[in-house]
Amino acid sequence: MKRIVILGIIILVVAGTTQWFIMRASMGDQGVWVPYAFGNAEESIIEMHVLVDIGMMRREEAADKSAKKYEDGWTMLHWDMQNASGEAVPFSVLAWSPLIDNDKCKAVPEFFIKYTLKKGEKYTLTYTPRVKKQPKVKYRFALTAPSEPHAMQRVLFDLVKN
Repeated sequence: MKRIVILGIIILVVAGTTQWFIMRASMGDQGVWVPYAFGNAEESIIEMHVLVDIGMMRREEAADKSAKKYEDGWTMLHWDMQNASGEAVPFSVLAWSPLIDNDKCKAVPEFFIKYTLKKGEKYTLTYTPRVKKQPKVKYRFALTAPSEPHAMQRVLFDLVKN
């Protein structure tokens, strides 16, 4: 009888530990969903609008909170678009985007980031939620600029493993 009880306790401990490891692995960082859209295409360029929601802004606020400087400064610290040769792509901050329908994006926009990209070229967009916290957690999305506009999509930015 004692052996059965001890065996039962061992089975429960092993099963519980296994369940804990499985839950921990599945509850890990899955990435960040970000809405974006392409539009306003010209001969060789196309605009990409990225929605920055209120939650992103509240994770870590910028020191200078004066309207335009605040958004630009925050964006420079937390977002980085690079072309295939590793050069930074300039951006501008928009209060409103004609390319993203707020009713369909499932996020409350704080503002939008506009990038002007060359059609057919490869780019990498990196989002860093907290730049002051170490180690820095980063999320990345690789894309190729399309030749035609397309409607708003939500894409999962994958966690960058250091």
